Amino acid sequence: MADFAMDLPEGPRAILERLEAAGHAAYVVGGCVRDALLGLAPKDYDVCTAARPEEVKRAFADCRTLDTGLTHGTVTVLLAGTPFEVTTFRLDGDYADHRHPDAVAFVEEVERDLARRDFTVNAMAYSPRRGLRDPFGGRADLKAGCIRCVGEPERRFAEDALRILRALRFAATYAFRVEAGTARAARDLCASLRFVARERLTAEFSKLLCGRAAGEAVRAFPQVLREVVPAPLCAEGLDETPPLLPLRLAQALHRAPDPDAALAALRLPKADAKVARELLRHYDDPRPETPAQARALLREIGPERAMELARLRAWEAGELEAALRRGDAYSLKHLAVGGAELKRAGLAEGPALGRRLQALLDGVIDGNIENTAPALLAAARAMKEEET
Repeated sequence: MADFAMDLPEGPRAILERLEAAGHAAYVVGGCVRDALLGLAPKDYDVCTAARPEEVKRAFADCRTLDTGLTHGTVTVLLAGTPFEVTTFRLDGDYADHRHPDAVAFVEEVERDLARRDFTVNAMAYSPRRGLRDPFGGRADLKAGCIRCVGEPERRFAEDALRILRALRFAATYAFRVEAGTARAARDLCASLRFVARERLTAEFSKLLCGRAAGEAVRAFPQVLREVVPAPLCAEGLDETPPLLPLRLAQALHRAPDPDAALAALRLPKADAKVARELLRHYDDPRPETPAQARALLREIGPERAMELARLRAWEAGELEAALRRGDAYSLKHLAVGGAELKRAGLAEGPALGRRLQALLDGVIDGNIENTAPALLAAARAMKEEET
């Protein structure tokens, strides 16, 4: 199609030119073509070619190559230290494990290679010399905002169950709809997601959840997502939540009967799971409306988490920001006196020292004690007198 031209960076362009000069048809393929047609900057470039792996290595004899996946036709070529995957046009055999082909057969035509791919929007290839190859209407589906399987959806999903979740992820990311036949097959075959490794499910689900239309995916495919997350997900407010994984997780799970179990099942990175749990524990906390309430929340979860909670709940964070700007005391390290000063003044020692400091901090947070050394020492003296 002469009306489309990709502005290829030097690396992938050099790969294509070298293969073509050696007599082999070659294209960039898949996501980079999709994103370019959408006006987005591609994140990476995969190359497919009629050249067999040994021919690819011969064409790049002066470069370092890695035998990334020779049985599946993939060689990684390093140009100036940057890796590019180059894969021979192929057909896939059966998928006994619902994830990987048992065997592949190399072919000469790019159209036959594109026929094995998951969705029409990913089944396009481009070459500066040969133009755009789009045998399954991927460009039209991009224009229509549609995620559609290449060929029979049931067959595509039976080959690789992860494609079910990928369909939802692409729809959520680009705010597309899932074509009716593809959606029906996704619902009918979603139990096969159990064959997919948990880390792959979590990676796709995390991208889905941070998509601009995640709420629609949650509303339209609850039975599919229950195969990934053992809890009902809340679609309400999801798309308005900042697209950060811990915040989106908290919004999606705040009505779940056991959100901790859901987070554990996902096996998320520890940092993301920790933040999501803290936000969920405080999801129903009231918005701080006084300096004392702001200081109390800051003491409870710290400034970073408090501001994340404000973003999650779309609070007006004026009181929190003001407390931080003023340098209000909300932890022991902010008190104008410490344990050493209390001990020197004979106002506390031993286990009572920690309790006395906490009581002083409570008074400062509540606004009953001024955070100055004279005021704190006077308050500590009064507390000791009351005890005696």
